[in-house]
Amino acid sequence: SFFHSSPATLKMTSSSNQIISDDASSPTSSSQTTPLQISSRTHNTLDPCVILMKQIISQHASKWKNDPHGIYSLAQGVVHWRPPQSAYDALSKAVKANFANDDSGDNPDGKFIHTYCPDEGYPPLLDALKRKLQKENGLHNPHVMVTAGANQAYVNCVLTFLDEQGNDRPPNGGRIRKCVVFEPYYFNHVMAVQSTRGGKNCGGLACRGVGDDAESAGEVEGLLVGPTKHGVPDLDWLRSKLEQYKFTDAATSSSQSLGNAIRMVTLVNPGNPSGVALPYSFLKAITELTKEYGVWLVMDNTYEHFDVDGMNTIEGNGGPAYPCFDEEHVINIFSFSKGYAMAGFRV
Repeated sequence: SFFHSSPATLKMTSSSNQIISDDASSPTSSSQTTPLQISSRTHNTLDPCVILMKQIISQHASKWKNDPHGIYSLAQGVVHWRPPQSAYDALSKAVKANFANDDSGDNPDGKFIHTYCPDEGYPPLLDALKRKLQKENGLHNPHVMVTAGANQAYVNCVLTFLDEQGNDRPPNGGRIRKCVVFEPYYFNHVMAVQSTRGGKNCGGLACRGVGDDAESAGEVEGLLVGPTKHGVPDLDWLRSKLEQYKFTDAATSSSQSLGNAIRMVTLVNPGNPSGVALPYSFLKAITELTKEYGVWLVMDNTYEHFDVDGMNTIEGNGGPAYPCFDEEHVINIFSFSKGYAMAGFRV
């Protein structure tokens, strides 16, 4: 899908955060310029560092225009290699079969490449991914969904787990459902919460320094940013927050948890942007901790093939190359864009 608006019709002014319409046929104006306000959710969402870095490079390009080595942006993970030859071969075969209207047994992809496929993904691809997940990640009989990039998968999680419906009913007690990320966080994860929740449910700022004071003022209610030490998330901090935000039965003074205002904890491994690869023992500990409190753990494994030192390995097991936890409360996200260099194949 794509969206188009004539530049003559809509112009954005960064100084006033407005979109200006000067089209005489506009339904809201016959002749004068009409300001269209940018939505508060968009305005309160972080600017992606990828775009900011491109702007900085463009503004100062003259400083290194004669430098044979140029300048490199580290704001976006773009691998230097290309997709495997088998990907090109399969795509070429499918396109040719589709053009020839050949959907025989030797060319099954020829029938589907130009049509809509099931929402969860192309069935032969799902089967192949399930085999991969079992062999390389130790996940048996997983439910798999193919999305347009790992970021869409994460947005799906945010929309599902941070649903605002029921915030005002027991056992929530009026408390906003929350998401945990750890600093330095992947900017798109924070942007997903900000752009979908809006207003005081997430706030325009996301930094550990504001803490509970800002939260009490209603600025960052839907987002908690936890500390790390040398790139390793602080599990003591996480346990304290899970304990703080758990629901209990006030009528009976029971300490038994009835759920948690924290609905999901996000972990990227190896880390983006830190690059830190977490050991299997740590991953097991955070999996058990989130299970103890009945909270979803969203594991972003986009850089699974970059664990070059094998930190996430079960010693003496001889098992999967990058083991993941086959638990009902764990959502594992993977990507074609990094290890397979197939970012542009997602359409």
